[in-house]
Amino acid sequence: METKAKAVKVVSAKPTPFWDLRISVAEEIAKRFPGEPAFTSEDIGKACDWVDCACGKQDPRIPRYSQEEWLRLEKTHPNNNKYTNAPKDRVLFNLGMQFAEAVENDEVSVARIILDKIERRSALLLLRLKDGKKK
Repeated sequence: METKAKAVKVVSAKPTPFWDLRISVAEEIAKRFPGEPAFTSEDIGKACDWVDCACGKQDPRIPRYSQEEWLRLEKTHPNNNKYTNAPKDRVLFNLGMQFAEAVENDEVSVARIILDKIERRSALLLLRLKDGKKK
C-alpha cells in the first residue's frame, strides 16, 4: 500500500519590526545600565494603545473592534474608545494586555516572550482566516 506524504507549510510568525527593535534597545539598556528604566515613556504609551501596541502592529486582516462594536458589546460610556482597534480574538486580546503590563513594569524579557506569543497567535489566526475557520 502506497501512502503519500502531505506537504505541510510551516508558518512562522511575521516579525513586528517596531516592537522587536524597541525590545532589543531595552535589552541593551538593561544590560548596560542595570537599575535604569529600559523602556521609555513613549514605549509605555504605545504599548498601552491598541493601534500601536504589539497586537495593533500585527496584520490588519486580523479582526478588530471598531468603537461602535466595542461600545455595543460592553455598553460603556459613549466617549470610551479605549478598546477601539483591540483584537476580537480573546487570546490575542489577553496577550496584548499582558504585553502592555510587561512594558509598563519594565519587564523586558517578559515583553519579548509575550511578543513572540502575539506573533505566533497572529500567524495562527491568519491561517484560520485563510482556511475559513472561526476558531
